[in-house]
Parts: sequence; structure tokens; C-alpha cells
Amino acid sequence: MLNEWFHKASQVTAISFPALRETFGSADYVDGFTLFDVGGNRYRIAVVIHYDKQRMYIRQVMTHAEYDRNDWRKK
Repeated sequence: MLNEWFHKASQVTAISFPALRETFGSADYVDGFTLFDVGGNRYRIAVVIHYDKQRMYIRQVMTHAEYDRNDWRKK
């Protein structure tokens, strides 16, 4: 499931968050991070995206329970 997300994310060319949501409808933007639900919402991936450079930096992969603790925002 993470491999599927990575493959799909690697193929996306989005110029903005609204454009990204056309491919990843469940993506959220929180505190400078774009968050993706993966694996039927079992996992969350927090990334930083530089749309102007077409670069996506994975900051953290976590379970939904880890996401709910909000520790990811402190990193």
C-alpha cells in the first residue's frame, strides 16, 4: 500500500494544493504539511511539497494513532 502511494505520488505533476486534490481527494493541508491517508486510513504520510520545484519531501510515515497524538507536528 505504501509502494502504491509512492508510485502514484511520484507520477503527479501538481502546481498547487487544489490541483493535488484532483488526484488525492483525501489529502489535507495542516500546519505547512500535506497529509495523505494510506491503507484505508490506517496510515498517514506527512510531506512538505514545493510545487514550484515539483519536489515532495516525506517528513514522517505514521499510523493513524501516532498521527492523533500530534507528535508529528513537533518534528
